[in-house]
Amino acid sequence: MRSRQKGVALVSIMLIVVVVSAIAFQLYTMQSMHSAQVRFALEASIQRETLMASEALASSFLYEDWAIHNGCGDSSLSNPRPELSSESKCDGLQ
Repeated sequence: MRSRQKGVALVSIMLIVVVVSAIAFQLYTMQSMHSAQVRFALEASIQRETLMASEALASSFLYEDWAIHNGCGDSSLSNPRPELSSESKCDGLQ
């Protein structure tokens, strides 16, 4: 009779170990997926901000080049869009 009780206790402990292992694996999988999603969102955000900064810089350079070739106001990057007089040939900027 004692050996039968030992067998039942062993099977019970093995079942508990299997259930705890399954729960731990599920938690690990969920955490890994969440980490991957956060990493992807962060990388996408960084790429978007880099793109926006590049676009702004290119716009400034293009405007400066256009202003130099058309003789429109101050062409320094510190003032990328200078105020222009109404009789200027650069009226399209106002």
